[in-house]
Amino acid sequence: MKEAWFSIAGVNFDFISHGAAAEYLFDELPGLLSGFLISKKKTPDAVCLVHFDHELTYLQRFDSEPHLIRREDSNINEAIFARIDKITFSSLKNYSEAIGFLNGCLIFDDRTNRGLIYIFCSDEANHFVGTLLKLLFVFTCLVMVNRGRLMVHGAGIKKRKGRGGYLFLGTSGTGKSTVAALSSGDIVLSDDATVIEDAGDACHIHATPFRQVGGDQPSPKRLYLQQEKLDKLLFLHQSAMTSIQSREQRNAFTELLKEHLHCFEVMGEPLKRQAFYLCRDVCEMTAAYDLFFRKDPGFWELVVAK
Repeated sequence: MKEAWFSIAGVNFDFISHGAAAEYLFDELPGLLSGFLISKKKTPDAVCLVHFDHELTYLQRFDSEPHLIRREDSNINEAIFARIDKITFSSLKNYSEAIGFLNGCLIFDDRTNRGLIYIFCSDEANHFVGTLLKLLFVFTCLVMVNRGRLMVHGAGIKKRKGRGGYLFLGTSGTGKSTVAALSSGDIVLSDDATVIEDAGDACHIHATPFRQVGGDQPSPKRLYLQQEKLDKLLFLHQSAMTSIQSREQRNAFTELLKEHLHCFEVMGEPLKRQAFYLCRDVCEMTAAYDLFFRKDPGFWELVVAK
């Protein structure tokens, strides 16, 4: 049995392999979680078991995007759920979400923050490590909502010398990684999956190991401790000229919830309600702007001064 203990935004996770086959998949985790691995002495807030079923081969696999699944929807679903029912360690009979992705599925109980990742072989192309890493990410997103936090599709930057934290939001290609690259001297918490925490009277942004670029480079030790009070939400637009405009709270909330919240589409109704109210609170406490920018670090002067 192998375990991976890590911490993100103050939430402690324990990933546990089940069976000899699953242990080989865990060899990839230290590189992904560099800077977020912690001592086993800490009590976990969330636990996920990983079982790699090398004894059976299914005719099909799941789609290439995470999606909610039910036992009765297809033959593969029925066969996989029947197999999971026979796994002796599985105690998630009353799970709240079941999510399929490529060669695996995640069974999640949102009342206990417990999960099971089941990895299987198929007659189609097999992607075991990629499946595990994606479902680990989905599990993390779901747990975060239960802990009063949101994993958002945005680049979080912590300015040096106490100049605040900034979250740059945008779909793929709008410039989040460019903003991170142009923030030399500052701390990039993530360029793709920053955590926002509702801290009561303000919001904080936290570092995560999930990023688009630089993932093959080791992260600084204890990066999991990096956080900052959120000063501004900035919705990115590429432009020939750099400018900044205030955005209405209602519009900021709508786009944050619909476009930039990781894994919202695979949450059950209780988690979706929690995410809704968390997004509302974030937008009530944080000023929002539209940033039109070109690939030039000069945009920081406008952002900090606004």
